[in-house]
Amino acid sequence: MIDNARRQVLLVALVLATAIALISTMWPPPLGLDLSGGSRLIYFVDIEAAKENEQVPDDANPEQIMLQTVAIIHERVDPTGTREAVVTRRGDRDVLIELPKLRPAELDSVVRAVETLGRLELRMAADDDYNNDGVKFDMSEESKRLTEWLDAEGEDRRELLTEDPEKILLFNLLPQDAGGPAAGQQNLKWFPHRVKPRLDQPEAWDYAFSSNSGSNAVAISSQERFSGKPSGPDDYLVEMLPINMSERHFRGEDMDPSAVGQTLDEYGQPAVAYRIRNSRASDYADWSEEYIGKSSAIILNGYVRSAPVFQGRIYGDARITGQFTQTEVDELIKVLRTGSLQVKPTQKSKISIGASLGADSIKKGFLSIVFGGSVVLLFILAYYRLAGIVAFLAILMNITLILGSVVFIQATLTLPGLGGLVLTMGMAIDANILIYERIREEKRRGKDLLQAAKLGFERAMVTILDANITTFLAAVVLYNVGTGPIRGFAVTLMIGILTSLFTAFFVSRLIFHYMVDRKIMTDFKAAGWLTNSNFNFLRGAKIAGALSVIVIAAGIANFTQVPNAIKYGLDFTGGADLKVVFKEAKSPEELRERLRASAGFKTDFPDPVVNTAGAADGGRAREFSVKLKLSDDLRARYEDAETKHKQESDAVFEKPYKQQIMVALADWLVPGAFEETRFSPHPSGTSDIAGTNIHFIEPVKIADVVKLIKASRGESASAVPSKGDSEAETGRDLLVEFQVAKGTPKETVTEWISKALDGNPKRGVEPLKDTAGNAMLLSNPIPEAEEIGSRMVGELRTAAIGAMVLALFLIVMYIRVRFHEYKYGLGAVAALIHDVFVALGIVTLCNQLGFVNAEIDLPMIAAFLTIIGYSINDTIVIFDRIRENVGDQQRLGDTKESFGDIINRSINQTLSRTILTSGTTLFVVIAQLVVNHGSGSSLEGFSFALIVGVLTGTYSTIFIASPIVLWLRNREISGGAPDATTESGGKITIGSGV
Repeated sequence: MIDNARRQVLLVALVLATAIALISTMWPPPLGLDLSGGSRLIYFVDIEAAKENEQVPDDANPEQIMLQTVAIIHERVDPTGTREAVVTRRGDRDVLIELPKLRPAELDSVVRAVETLGRLELRMAADDDYNNDGVKFDMSEESKRLTEWLDAEGEDRRELLTEDPEKILLFNLLPQDAGGPAAGQQNLKWFPHRVKPRLDQPEAWDYAFSSNSGSNAVAISSQERFSGKPSGPDDYLVEMLPINMSERHFRGEDMDPSAVGQTLDEYGQPAVAYRIRNSRASDYADWSEEYIGKSSAIILNGYVRSAPVFQGRIYGDARITGQFTQTEVDELIKVLRTGSLQVKPTQKSKISIGASLGADSIKKGFLSIVFGGSVVLLFILAYYRLAGIVAFLAILMNITLILGSVVFIQATLTLPGLGGLVLTMGMAIDANILIYERIREEKRRGKDLLQAAKLGFERAMVTILDANITTFLAAVVLYNVGTGPIRGFAVTLMIGILTSLFTAFFVSRLIFHYMVDRKIMTDFKAAGWLTNSNFNFLRGAKIAGALSVIVIAAGIANFTQVPNAIKYGLDFTGGADLKVVFKEAKSPEELRERLRASAGFKTDFPDPVVNTAGAADGGRAREFSVKLKLSDDLRARYEDAETKHKQESDAVFEKPYKQQIMVALADWLVPGAFEETRFSPHPSGTSDIAGTNIHFIEPVKIADVVKLIKASRGESASAVPSKGDSEAETGRDLLVEFQVAKGTPKETVTEWISKALDGNPKRGVEPLKDTAGNAMLLSNPIPEAEEIGSRMVGELRTAAIGAMVLALFLIVMYIRVRFHEYKYGLGAVAALIHDVFVALGIVTLCNQLGFVNAEIDLPMIAAFLTIIGYSINDTIVIFDRIRENVGDQQRLGDTKESFGDIINRSINQTLSRTILTSGTTLFVVIAQLVVNHGSGSSLEGFSFALIVGVLTGTYSTIFIASPIVLWLRNREISGGAPDATTESGGKITIGSGV
């Protein structure tokens, strides 16, 4: 039955051992934000400051810069889509990044990737020989001007530039008549170069441009800074290199991203290889030839990394050197492939967040996955009996290989991701079912068990390959064309297909061969459902087609009428992001229940996303992040309220959603920083004593508060605990009193206190710190409240649609090659489109009616992609049988059976397999839906969509794809007009040319 069985056993053993080794050493894989929480980073993009510093043009569009920044950061943070990172716009100038739990080194790497501009420039160093279009350089004069500025009396600019070399901008922006560059900043600027110790000889220094007489570099610091010898490789000296800003230059955007990779420099150190795009390759070659013998400068993020001398004309590959570490090279390759940021993001905050799903939801999710998978395995054992053990062992190995692959690529597992992987395993059973049903057919034809098994595996493998290759092609397109979560889905889909094919080709066959060869299995016994069916499916094709058109039309009509707030999730609509602080620690489940119990809040925000923020003990915390979906109606209402407020008051408009959450959580929230400011007459009668309660997040020393208030408002100031022990030395809640003039506004009192607590560092007065020595934070019940953009922005939606269209095209072309005809591919694609539209309509309607929580969000997009994969798999199985039966007919010269009859016979022959595959898949997803219904888990909508997809996929293969193939065949034979059919459904007499 098997040739080279021993070699195949060794291969399987090697693959299995590798997977087990990966799991044992790298388990567990990263878990998604819904399962384990992670890190939340907020970055500020200061576009106005960048314009002032001439880093971006004055007419630059802030909206375009923000969109580009979000897109590039997402590509850097999650290039494969397997990390399941959330990157969205927050407010006008902030970027919100949420990452699953990462190791500290990985998180640091992400932070560096985000904060690296990635701006690469290839320019010429300025020298005395340059004379072009009237621009000339007197480098002696230029160096003198910089030196005079550095050594100006009363200034310590050398130390300033050593600590922060980017401050050279202060000199570069000076006008010529104020001592700036003599040639003008539009023609010459100075850029810093960090001179580091050599990695192999820390006592020796890296190549310094100032040591090269032709470089015209100006040393800022000298080796005496470290007494001639650095204390470590992180020490560096600084020098400035003059750069010719007048000459043409090249940017990172001129590089071919696909050619950026790792190489080595002349010293064997890591470097970056690159190639100029074809459109500018000739210009670059001419440029390098023109300046042979001159120094160019490779400038990365405002720093000169190296200044190689052109030795000849460069056309093609080149490299970036500069004493890079391996980590620096990896990060540089990443940023060059993703593009450069126009404005460097500045980190505003970084905190840990808890899981977005509650512990109960997570427990239910895992329970549904385990239960559904177990039911499938038990069913296979019961239905196929002894042969079911083979399938059981193959599936167990498939699980092992999938998990080994997941930990190897460090793909982040989310709850829908786990559900998708289990679904992939459920679909993988299809391969074993196909094989077993083929063996059953061969047995009925009189073959002995060994021969039946051999033919069963051989004939089933053709169908298995066709079905999985079409799905794999779709996954490849989704990965290359899609972005973010689309890529993540594609990766897991490809893993599942490859492992399923491997276990079907090798594991199942080897185990089956072993059991037959050793007489463990002497006969193939299995339950028989619909094994001899003879239904005329094509008879109902017209009715089914009409019904599908009605359902799709009604679904589309309803979809367009349903408000976005009902049909779309937060991923599509965007919303509000708030941070709330409680007096006492609460659990996420308690917060969700409290919000649901507030009728007014629940009406506007039925499904808030809740995460703990910052420190959490046993899942309980005092700080939470709450995300709210903002519908179009809510946004319009808020805009009207803001317009009315501005007409009536000059005060800052407070977003209504902030007020609503304060009402819903009133008694849980910490008080504001200041409250109950009051005045009482001073004994002198000429002034008042102002008293106000101050609330801090963490305890502070009362003596420190008194000291700062006295330094600002005079010796009359005092502070005592506003509640509790009046003799306490520390506290969170204090009553502060001091003397003020009569008629002083309350707002002025709180402003004075705030300024006093901030200290005056210029006068040596340090700001207030808490008892742990950290910066003091005044109490604020809602310290953050900003609107966030949707994750499914236009670019991502366009990429997803484009990926699907291209995938469908490739499916048509593959089927055209395999089946030698277009009609099979067109029929398959029509079925796919049918399934997506039907599923979309039903999901939208059921969500609208409240039967199930199934908003259209990223997990739902993954569900639709899974439906496409499932449907094409199902369709190809029947089409392969049609092709086989047509081939048998041609070989036998039988012209009695019409093409319609062949289709009917093929559907009946594969009906048992179709029902079994659909049934086992439904076991999994129904279990997921039952366990998660009403839990708020994203698995609820995910599993519901898959149930609809499995049912409609089975239906469309029989009643949509097959009749379309028949209709196209009729038109082909009749020269454009379909032949008449009998009442039995599609009987046509065809010639031998079929």
